[in-house]
Amino acid sequence: MAEFSSDNGVTWSELGGYVSVLAKKFTWKIPDIESDRCLVRLVANERWHILSQSDSTFTIGPDDVAIDATSPHRFTLAQNSPNPFNPSTSISFTIGHDSQVTLAVYNVAGEKVAELLKGDFSTGAHSVDWNASEFASGMYFYRIVAGDFVETRKMMLLR
Repeated sequence: MAEFSSDNGVTWSELGGYVSVLAKKFTWKIPDIESDRCLVRLVANERWHILSQSDSTFTIGPDDVAIDATSPHRFTLAQNSPNPFNPSTSISFTIGHDSQVTLAVYNVAGEKVAELLKGDFSTGAHSVDWNASEFASGMYFYRIVAGDFVETRKMMLLR
């Protein structure tokens, strides 16, 4: 679902429009709205998970507006999918600008159990699969470090 705000994110309204995941574009028509404090976001699962949001406010009017998501300007780390998982899961992230990236998995004791990625990555969306067939059931954490961006999320391996 797509939502927009014309008051810098204080309130949000659902947008009608067309989402093309393959083309990575979202277009909509907002009738008779003019504001220079607008934001747009894509949300999943009845608003509890923000998939993407405008980096900063922008001005909109009553004309059609298109946002091109092919070159993100911020860093994100998505929740792995599926979660819980057995035996493998996919982890997606976006890189706001070319960066050195490390993505590692840790157990509940904080010990690194796998290094999934380490190297230079270009701006854009990326994904990696983790096959945990040789690991015990339980809670694990995955952490991305990309430039100044650091984020950690948890995931559950079930056997």
